[in-house]
Amino acid sequence: MDARRWQQIKALIDDALAAPTEEQTRIVREAAGTDRGLADEALLYLSHVTGGDSPEGVATSLEGQRVGPYRIIREIEFGGMGEVYEAEQDLPLQRRVALKLVRQGLDSARIVARFDGERQALALMNHPTISHVFDAGTNVDGRPYFAMELIDGEPITDYCDAHRADLRQRLMLFIKVCEGVQHAHQKGIVHQDLKPANVLVALRDGKPVPKIIDFGIASALDSWGRAPSGTGIGTPGYMSPEQWQGEPVDTRTDLYSLGVLLHVLLVGELPRGERGSAPLAPSVAILKLPEGAAAARAKARSTCMRALERRLRGDLDWIVAKATQSDRANRYASVSELAIDVSRHLQDEPVLAGPSTTAYRLNKFLRRHRPGMAAAAMVALALVGGVVGAGLGLMRARRAEDLAREEARRASREARTANRVRNFMVGLFETSEPDKARGNTITAREILDAGSRRINAELQDEPGMRATLMSTMGVVYKQLGLYDSAEPLLAKALAIREAKLGRDDAQSAGIVNEMAELQRLRGRYPEAEALHLKALAIRSRLLGRTHPDVADSLNELGLLRLNQGRYRQAEADLKEAARIWRGASDDMVVHALSNLAVLYRDEGKLDQAAVLFEEMIAWQEKTLGPEHSDVIANVNNVADLYRMVGRYAKAEALFQRALAVNIKVMGPEHPRVATTLSNLAMVYRLEGKYRQAEDFARRGLALDAKLQGEHSPDFATSLNNLAMILREEGRYDEAEPMFQQALVTRRKVLGYDHPLVANSLNQIGLLRTATGRYAEAERLFTESLRIREAALGPDHPYLAVTLTNLASLYQKQGRYREAEPPLTRALAIWDRLEQPNLPDLVATLELGAVVLRQLGQPAKAMTCERRAQQIRRQLREAMERDRVSNGGPASATR
Repeated sequence: MDARRWQQIKALIDDALAAPTEEQTRIVREAAGTDRGLADEALLYLSHVTGGDSPEGVATSLEGQRVGPYRIIREIEFGGMGEVYEAEQDLPLQRRVALKLVRQGLDSARIVARFDGERQALALMNHPTISHVFDAGTNVDGRPYFAMELIDGEPITDYCDAHRADLRQRLMLFIKVCEGVQHAHQKGIVHQDLKPANVLVALRDGKPVPKIIDFGIASALDSWGRAPSGTGIGTPGYMSPEQWQGEPVDTRTDLYSLGVLLHVLLVGELPRGERGSAPLAPSVAILKLPEGAAAARAKARSTCMRALERRLRGDLDWIVAKATQSDRANRYASVSELAIDVSRHLQDEPVLAGPSTTAYRLNKFLRRHRPGMAAAAMVALALVGGVVGAGLGLMRARRAEDLAREEARRASREARTANRVRNFMVGLFETSEPDKARGNTITAREILDAGSRRINAELQDEPGMRATLMSTMGVVYKQLGLYDSAEPLLAKALAIREAKLGRDDAQSAGIVNEMAELQRLRGRYPEAEALHLKALAIRSRLLGRTHPDVADSLNELGLLRLNQGRYRQAEADLKEAARIWRGASDDMVVHALSNLAVLYRDEGKLDQAAVLFEEMIAWQEKTLGPEHSDVIANVNNVADLYRMVGRYAKAEALFQRALAVNIKVMGPEHPRVATTLSNLAMVYRLEGKYRQAEDFARRGLALDAKLQGEHSPDFATSLNNLAMILREEGRYDEAEPMFQQALVTRRKVLGYDHPLVANSLNQIGLLRTATGRYAEAERLFTESLRIREAALGPDHPYLAVTLTNLASLYQKQGRYREAEPPLTRALAIWDRLEQPNLPDLVATLELGAVVLRQLGQPAKAMTCERRAQQIRRQLREAMERDRVSNGGPASATR
């Protein structure tokens, strides 16, 4: 809707509101003249503003009638542009649904189009907090309808008040609502009418689940993330300023409404303030209420008025204020960011909307560590107990004195430790204060480096604390990809702890496990395996075989064996880790399942891998947020699945997402950034975009060289990928030394029989074939086959790739009869797979057609050609769909 039409509608609404209710419809119709569509839209918006029923009067009830395959049971709602009924479906299955039809009298083309837009919007989405669409059609009177999930719930505010939900329970429900809205935004839909009446809470298995309904005025976003046709429709009080003005809306429009909804959940009323000033903060709004009303609101939140005001003051005030900024540029960047801030508040972590001062962060730190900070109080309590005991008899007094002294010593130690930790952490982060930083940007690495120096200088008399802080910082260095800094810290922490507690200590085993993972990341697999086995043995002996820490060791050991190409052992380790974590109801099970998905992908079990990846990403996005490193790692893995089946546009879009988030979260110089750059380069190669491919490959290679050195497995992979690009451009002289260097590095680091060594041999064989050195190529392909069959088994897709390459070599030499057996075997491998690598399968089929024609088998050749053409057509259609869904066009991994 353009601004001019919205101004016309607003003028009609203003005129109607000045008249009695019974006159409003007539006034709108007469003022609109012959423009029936304008009148319909104005009446629709008027019903939203007034909350009234149909401006045309009450329609005939459909109760007892049939609409398509549905029998109407009762009316649920009559307002806006639709009539909603509870209905029953008999065939092909029995179920109760909510049936929505366009309202009688409001069936102009614009209204029907908007109704259809709601139907399409709901069909796009699949989320637990959004009602599902089951069916759609047209009634006998020509009105469109759709059937959706029947929600037996009540508005979220009514539910919370009726059940006296406390603030934590209300905020947890609100986070779920945010997740649903974020899902809609990811599907390109802005709701535009978020309010309590459109967020119903229903009980599922005894637990409250919010459901977002009524997407009747939702808008689709364009490729820039905006809905250019701002409608101006919504509910007064919940509408953003830009929405009321009829300006183009975007996802931050819903964010404003969510901020208002949060205020209502917290305080019980809409934000209000003096004319021309910002609305009152929730903590102030509760104090401004009459005493009786404030007490009633607090009681509905299972607390008292003063306690409610204290809880609202600070974080929740700031969060609501940031979400409801009149200038959308000052709001949260996304609904996900708002949900994360609410979660941070619940976990006593600093919120993004709060001040970035040391005092604020320190206060949050102390709240998260109350037991340690309360230790000093225990000293006084213990001493008082000793004094009281002195009057109860000499022996009892002595025992009480001894206990009090011991308790006092323990509490004093805890208090000193907590105080030292507090002072240490405050001093560490003080450097980021503006007055201390003097305009400089303080990076995470600089803070860690400063902390490492201070640990050695200040904590010589506290070996336990020193070891704890060293190991913590070592892990953070590792996660930042700063392996050279991480290794000495972890080694020193382990030495201190083993000297103090001996080698059989569970915490020491945890450090050993971290050191093992560090060695795996550096490609030092034998050292990593020895350390993992050591940690596993200690943990199993001290904690028992079913302890979650044992699962942690098994998971890391399984990932190592996956990197080594030892798939059977890896699968056994990962399944055992998943079993233990699942038995302990530990969320860490997601890590074992994600690694199993990677294993299935590398084994060519693409369908199993895809199902696991989708489940893991959905769970991780819900619990961790869409930009968590674990989520992005799995996004990278799913992108590679799309690459393997020829969905290059989809793969490119996902790799681009992974690259952007990795740079944002990890920083531009991190091993994961190098990996994603290399992955993108390989997708560009497959798309024939060689200039982009070479640029990304060289950037990834340079980053691997800087971060990990030229003798790491990752550097060898990046080098191998760049050589593949150069080879396909015909730059053989440049490609050959790169292939050879990658092969030498892989043999040195991984051993002569690793699957990645077979990959190098296969790639060099293709180079030899392209340059006419057929005898050398044949030897390379044969050796690659030997390694792959021994390491991966006789039915692995990588085997089919090398067999096809060998057959292609024979074909180029005119050795057609020798080409047929490897081709036959390759096709047999592809046919045994549930989901083969489609581009590679096409290459095998097309080569088979050439060879079979030369052998005088035209019928078999034609079968291969037709099958190849069918797959190519499927790939083109899938890629076209991907390009459309991605807003434009969209590999090998490590």
